[in-house]
Amino acid sequence: MRIIFGHNNFVIKRVAPKELGIEDDPHMKNAEIRLIQKFAHLYFIPVFPMGQEWILRKEGKSYVITSDVKAILHRNYPSRVHIGAFALPLLLILGVIIYSISSKISDYQYQKRAAADLQIKGNGLIKTFDSINNENTAFLSLYDASAYKDLDYAVLKTEGNRLLIKPITENENNKINYNLPSQIRLYALLKGGGQTEDSIWISKNEIKKTIPNKELFKPISIKGLDPSPLEMRDIYIIKDAYFKNETPVEAESSFYSEYVNYGKDAVIDSLIPTQKGEEWKLSKNKKVNYKERFAIKTESSNPAILYYHTVPDNTPHQVKISDKHIKNSINGEY
Repeated sequence: MRIIFGHNNFVIKRVAPKELGIEDDPHMKNAEIRLIQKFAHLYFIPVFPMGQEWILRKEGKSYVITSDVKAILHRNYPSRVHIGAFALPLLLILGVIIYSISSKISDYQYQKRAAADLQIKGNGLIKTFDSINNENTAFLSLYDASAYKDLDYAVLKTEGNRLLIKPITENENNKINYNLPSQIRLYALLKGGGQTEDSIWISKNEIKKTIPNKELFKPISIKGLDPSPLEMRDIYIIKDAYFKNETPVEAESSFYSEYVNYGKDAVIDSLIPTQKGEEWKLSKNKKVNYKERFAIKTESSNPAILYYHTVPDNTPHQVKISDKHIKNSINGEY
């Protein structure tokens, strides 16, 4: 890259001979006296001054001014270095100032948005927390700020201002399919976890304190739980079934599929093709509890709608079946 540097000048003051009382001098006829600022430049932008000089301009040419005229000029027009000679450093300083101000404004706006997002999420978590009841299984996902790890708890029962919760962990005897969504994995871990001897009653108000909804929120410790400061990250409520295609290898074909329910217990009501006249067959078992199977047989490549209701709440649901896959819609995920 070529770097262009050198020196140049610009006029900072113009004086007519009449102002000095020397207009009668024949050399001053049609002349103008100028004070020029010399400077060094980089890419034609002034970097630093290189002195000033009074010159006489006449008929497009420059002439040296006599010493007696210079004395008058210095006496009547004392000069200082023109700020324009420092254009490049000033531009750099101005750029730094603008960047600094812009960064501070951006940081302020980011913090403001983050605080608003935190409040929105916190209010949403509080609303979800308040909706926990005994009809659906809920999970609390807390973050241990000191150990940098997630702690998951299942809500087994609600009673007044108390929750009966149980820690959910995975061990050698309780392995879960990692292709399941996080809340369904928690549900599967709970279902395969055996007894609730390690469950504990906790105050709802205490748990609610771990929900961050203010900018200056700090994780807090909850009596009876992990002694470390905790922060609520998510609340999941399992309100729906979750059907996953798990056709055995020996039964695989282009017309037959088996599905396992990893969610809430459900009863299948009907299977309706989207194209009239097509034949879709359901297996005889209509009640599909956790980890139970049902099968579908069809030669159609078009979608169909599976209608079912969950129990014991009898809430109706529907999902779309396309290319042997069921597009689950899990309610309750925050």
